[in-house]
Amino acid sequence: HHVRVVEGDVLEFLPRIPAGSLATVRLYFPDPWLKQKQKHRRLARADVIAGLVDRLRIGGTLHIATDIDDYAAQALAVCAAEPRLRGGVVPRPDWRPVTRFEQRGLNAGRIATDMIYERIV
Repeated sequence: HHVRVVEGDVLEFLPRIPAGSLATVRLYFPDPWLKQKQKHRRLARADVIAGLVDRLRIGGTLHIATDIDDYAAQALAVCAAEPRLRGGVVPRPDWRPVTRFEQRGLNAGRIATDMIYERIV
């Protein structure tokens, strides 16, 4: 397996990733952009999800985790509308690390929602 880590804005880096080249994309606790006027900046929107799915190989997975209920609802709706994906909410995988953002949410009494999708076509 080949792993590369890039620190930066995924939207700026996405065009450099070849179509069908990724086995997995993980969006763990992306910035929720809570204010109504900021919600267009969220990563769980149709254009970004379509771009990520373009880069997934068939059989590849998209894993999203968030502790913001409104964000989870948006991600579920966007992924349900993407015909190349199949999946939805799953129990929290034991192998997923607890990020510092998740820990902050747990400390505030929030529970994470995990969603895993497979690219089927």
